[in-house]
Amino acid sequence: MIMVWLVIYFGIELLFIADRVHPVLRIIVVLGVLFLMIIIAGGMCCSLLSRKKTS
Repeated sequence: MIMVWLVIYFGIELLFIADRVHPVLRIIVVLGVLFLMIIIAGGMCCSLLSRKKTS
């Protein structure tokens, strides 16, 4: 869960930095953060499913 909060925090920081540099970079940062959150959620679901199968 801490990884999700770190991704959100650094995503927001990158969003502010990218917005100052170029507004189009904001879209790239948002898509990257969404991708990372989907990957983290998928990894958490897979680990939970593998625990249920073994027990």
